[in-house]
Amino acid sequence: MRNVQFWQVSGYEANADIEDTPLPPGHLFRGTNTEDGAAVLVFWDESMGRWQEVDPSLVDT
Repeated sequence: MRNVQFWQVSGYEANADIEDTPLPPGHLFRGTNTEDGAAVLVFWDESMGRWQEVDPSLVDT
């Protein structure tokens, strides 16, 4: 587990503890928002240089 700062779907910054191993095929990381305990899916956005949350309704995990 590691803690990262990420941009939420809502547009606000938050922190999450994410798993070290991504979900297959290797771009999404499952984690827990450290403020409210909500489950999150995040990915590293190379072009923006930051972690971004993915809307979970758009992902089949």
